[in-house]
Amino acid sequence: MKTAVRFSFFLFLSGFFLTSCNFLKKDSKESKVETKKTASGILSGELDVLVDETILSIITEHKELFEGSYPNAQINLIAENEKVAIHKLINREADFAILTRTLDEEESLSFEKRSIKPRVFPAAKEGIVFFTNHDGPDSKIQLEQVKSLLRGEEIEGFNTLLFESINSSLFRQLKNIFNIDKVSGAKVSETESLDSLVSKVVREPGVIAVVSYDEFRTIKKTFKDINKIRILDVQNSMGEQADGDYYAPTQSNFGLGKYPLMRDIYVLNYQPKTALGIGWSSFITGDRGQRVFLKAGMLPDTMPGREIIIRDKVE
Repeated sequence: MKTAVRFSFFLFLSGFFLTSCNFLKKDSKESKVETKKTASGILSGELDVLVDETILSIITEHKELFEGSYPNAQINLIAENEKVAIHKLINREADFAILTRTLDEEESLSFEKRSIKPRVFPAAKEGIVFFTNHDGPDSKIQLEQVKSLLRGEEIEGFNTLLFESINSSLFRQLKNIFNIDKVSGAKVSETESLDSLVSKVVREPGVIAVVSYDEFRTIKKTFKDINKIRILDVQNSMGEQADGDYYAPTQSNFGLGKYPLMRDIYVLNYQPKTALGIGWSSFITGDRGQRVFLKAGMLPDTMPGREIIIRDKVE
């Protein structure tokens, strides 16, 4: 009798164990399916994004707001100078980038061969900013003077154009603006960080630092002795809006087209299928993302709307 009871109890435990295992397996399968669904969503999953290091600060603000709004999404920002970022994009180390230029025909060939159609959108405009020691010889600069320094020629008062990196988009853009194939190293130098760049400017009155508007925002927040440096107004002497006057890199001057050294920020999505890149790019170019640029003092590609509530009477 005892043997029969024990045997029955053993069968019961065995059945319970098998049922539990099947349940766990089913639950595990459902969990994997759900994870897979999450990873492929336009507002969920994980996305590596190559970012031009000269606009990292503003894109970080977008990332924080986006992830706060969509907790199932994770944006991994990979800051690089422009040359490295484009090389990594072409070599599929990431399928998404935020840069200050689009790819040219040669750079786009590898994507065309794989039948990948890019989704490229303008997001905002900012500017190239020059600043010097506050005790420097002048508070303004002509574009011709910048061109002379790039060529290694002497100009009165200033002796060096200082970049954080000569592989940066800022260096490439100035070369393009002045149509210079080869820059002389006589009057051009680079440093290893924004901190060292600012320190050199503070020590040497003849140095002109070249940074992005976004980088100067960072400098204003982190540099304690901000009164020791000053932004140079730039003469507007090129293009359709040229009038010969000098303008500071401000949002109003960006909007009027008066600042001569503006540049675009582009969203480049090379993902081969619909995924998180769609949601991320839509956010940046949509109303909320455009407000981030506006608040930062840049010029959004699309001006966010404003709602005005009109009441019949004031209580």
